[in-house]
Amino acid sequence: MEDGRLEHIFERFGRAVSSRSYGGLGLGLYVARRAAEAHGGRVWAERREGGGARFTLELPLRPGRV
Repeated sequence: MEDGRLEHIFERFGRAVSSRSYGGLGLGLYVARRAAEAHGGRVWAERREGGGARFTLELPLRPGRV
């Protein structure tokens, strides 16, 4: 997956593959990012050497108030 596409998969209805290749609405990572941000955290993806991606979810011990 290209680096530019990694950020795209966190958009609403964002997908890394066509709907013909994989089912679903493309909302899972969007919801995960919104939930993380609502709790003062973040989620991101990094391309892995040899293929694939690593996803990281980081949440604070004490969420900040929004």
